[in-house]
Amino acid sequence: MYVTRALAVPGRLLSIALLSALPAAPVLAGGPGAGDAPHPLCAGAEQGEECMVVIIDHLKQVRIDEPVKTLLIGNPAIADVNLIGETHAVITARAVGSTNIFFLDGDNEPIAQYRVYVREGDARRVMLRRGPDQLAQYQCSPRCERTLSQSDSAKQFAEQTSKMQGAASLATDAAKSASK
Repeated sequence: MYVTRALAVPGRLLSIALLSALPAAPVLAGGPGAGDAPHPLCAGAEQGEECMVVIIDHLKQVRIDEPVKTLLIGNPAIADVNLIGETHAVITARAVGSTNIFFLDGDNEPIAQYRVYVREGDARRVMLRRGPDQLAQYQCSPRCERTLSQSDSAKQFAEQTSKMQGAASLATDAAKSASK
């Protein structure tokens, strides 16, 4: 559900949207915890398809029974896949929506197929728009903190990504030093 309020500020119009999410539920029907009820979104999955619900900007690891030679993604703007070896894959949730993913063997026969639904997380988000090209998102639970999202403006996304890469580099260097 989106609730939008416009605030009048001298010389500017600020638009704030508060997003509320679906309740938490098991993420993978037919996978670990298959005794649990599947997520309501999975009711539309076709026969032979595994169903997966992933929170936006999160990852989900899957194991494939046979070596994968070809990977097909219905809409990589919704979810992307990185193969780790021939039998493991990591699915990255990029934008809210749904897509499907096919894993094929060397004869281009399907090994596994997934219906992937990407949804908002359970935390509340506030979107702050300052003009047509400045969008910032904040996660509020209970304090509002700036979050990185693919819908941010290119400049804001690059600035936040640079900060995160710097922090990740420091953590990697610290881990390498500790392991010596």
